[in-house]
Amino acid sequence: LAASSASSSASASGAGGRGCPSLGTLADYDAERRGGGRYGSRFDTLEGIDASLVCEASAVAAAAWWRLAGGEGSPAPNCSLVEELLGCFLTDPRCATATQLEVEPPTSRYTSAFLPLRGELAASGTAKFAAAFLRAALVPLCPAEPRRSLFPGASGTAEEGSPLCEPTVLTHDAVSPSLEYDAEAGIFRLVDEAAVANGTDALWTESNWPRDTHATLWLYRPSPSEPPLLFAFAATSMATTLAVVALSCSRINRKGWLRVSD
Repeated sequence: LAASSASSSASASGAGGRGCPSLGTLADYDAERRGGGRYGSRFDTLEGIDASLVCEASAVAAAAWWRLAGGEGSPAPNCSLVEELLGCFLTDPRCATATQLEVEPPTSRYTSAFLPLRGELAASGTAKFAAAFLRAALVPLCPAEPRRSLFPGASGTAEEGSPLCEPTVLTHDAVSPSLEYDAEAGIFRLVDEAAVANGTDALWTESNWPRDTHATLWLYRPSPSEPPLLFAFAATSMATTLAVVALSCSRINRKGWLRVSD
């Protein structure tokens, strides 16, 4: 999530035959992003991320999705846990949480799990880490027996829970359920016009990156004085080069290109 306020829309839309009865969508900003022109630039560093805003976003998302699941009230976020997970995703992939879950640390920050050109799921390390965490977090909501553990090594019971409960975490296509990707034509097709027409499904899709995804890594904190210094260095280099060329041309013009000796 970008360091901005978040908005969430919860809708009970048809899933276009994909087996998903309802959908909750979280957007990473409202009308504008915070941080001004730093967003997406080399000045958009880890120091600009506000964990409290991310926790605020998690509260909005949890409330919307809890209502979709039939719950009442608004769940309170665990901001300490949110900050810990941010550290796992952004600074230390070999964090204590990843070690406890016995999953490979997410070596990539890319979160997608869907490759539309191949038509198959290819979960990244980040997606696998998130799935393992969610499975572990959902286990206490179900009684220990009878239950088939989907998370090896997980244990514990809860005072509340349904007798018919099994935590399930699934990845999904990174597109709106009202869209379907046509690999042959290379386009998305609208398959649920009614959901779009009546406003129950806001069309959305992740960027289609069929090739390798590249990112620029800035190893050092940028300084506002860097551009003027670089410009001065370039101007000095250009002036020095012109002076050397002018001096060489002057000597050549005086002595000529061809010198004949007896």
